[in-house]
Amino acid sequence: MPRSVRILALVLLAAAVASCAGPSRSVSSGAFGTSEENPIRVAGLADGGPSSERAYLDRLRGPNNEAVEYTRIRNCCAFRTPRGIMDTGLLDVYEVTYPGLDAPVLLYLNMYDPPQGELIAPEGFTLAG
Repeated sequence: MPRSVRILALVLLAAAVASCAGPSRSVSSGAFGTSEENPIRVAGLADGGPSSERAYLDRLRGPNNEAVEYTRIRNCCAFRTPRGIMDTGLLDVYEVTYPGLDAPVLLYLNMYDPPQGELIAPEGFTLAG
């Protein structure tokens, strides 16, 4: 990767950290998966990175086993993790829907850190397999 691209990436990451950095994410705060304070930790699934997010979302189902559709809409919420670039990670935000759902749900996924315990689904969803 050219040096100028690496420098630009570091500048953008530093800006994200400066504008979003807060306390480290805790499993005990915020609604699981639907808030930046308590994202879904998926590292270790599939090949890691974005593919670990897709592996999780491909298993996600509605409460009656409805197939879900998802779209990545942005990243946000810089946080500290030894698995990130310069010990920093960003959450990915996905809009998730399934037939019969009144409004799409935003889910926050952490592709850097592994789940703490068994992988689970947010309230209103189930996991296949």
